[in-house]
Amino acid sequence: MERLTWCKQKIRLTQPNKNLSEEYLQKAERALDATNSLQDNQEWQVTAAYYTMYFSIYSLLIRAGIQSEIHACTIELAKKFSLTKEEILLIETAQKARVDLQYYTDRVHDEAQTIIQEAPKILLRCEEIHNTLNEQTIQEIRKQLQT
Repeated sequence: MERLTWCKQKIRLTQPNKNLSEEYLQKAERALDATNSLQDNQEWQVTAAYYTMYFSIYSLLIRAGIQSEIHACTIELAKKFSLTKEEILLIETAQKARVDLQYYTDRVHDEAQTIIQEAPKILLRCEEIHNTLNEQTIQEIRKQLQT
């Protein structure tokens, strides 16, 4: 709950934007394509897989008119969109792995293959949520963030 309180101060409510949201889903698909094309480079595969997930969940925020530039807040806010605890944990693990692999030379991640394999599932899950998200749910989420 503390992270959400902090994040409420860092986000901005804007107009819900279905078109822009769909563009972020396309960015997620391009990141997934990159993941698949980087077969011999685990560092960049994990990075691309993470961004597949990140852009997927960011598309949900944009769909609801929530702008967040802090990755931890974007992931925290993803909990408002019916993602499971396991899906959120995977995204958090992918974020940590991406940071570790990009910024440090001595770190490895046993979860790398799982992150790479699960990224398409997160994209599909977010597309499903995006396509079924209705105005009432959007307003409920926005109201929670205003208090």
